[in-house]
Amino acid sequence: MDGAILVEVDSERELRRVDGTWMVSDGGRAIRVHFPDEGEGPRGRLVEVSCRMRCFAPHERGLGYIVVRGFVMEHATNQFPSGFYNDPATGKCFPQAGALGCRGGHHWIIEDNIIR
Repeated sequence: MDGAILVEVDSERELRRVDGTWMVSDGGRAIRVHFPDEGEGPRGRLVEVSCRMRCFAPHERGLGYIVVRGFVMEHATNQFPSGFYNDPATGKCFPQAGALGCRGGHHWIIEDNIIR
């Protein structure tokens, strides 16, 4: 919203409690948002909804000798509630996918890109 990232939550209770949050509801058919300064809502604001998990990643794993150079990659999203990557059983943290991924490839050159 207006260039700021809203935080995804996974409960209606948390959505109501914290402004600047959003969640998917109604079986994936609706997006609910608790805008900062709720009186304003979306009126007069730029609201972007993105569902692109990655900007660049090969479908096939393990590809080699690829050069990724000179791209601007932005607005990739990870559709997971906050803390999804924490495994409570082991305490380990599993990172998100990210805007650019080489999917286990080898000998990649990734340079002079803007990723935001």
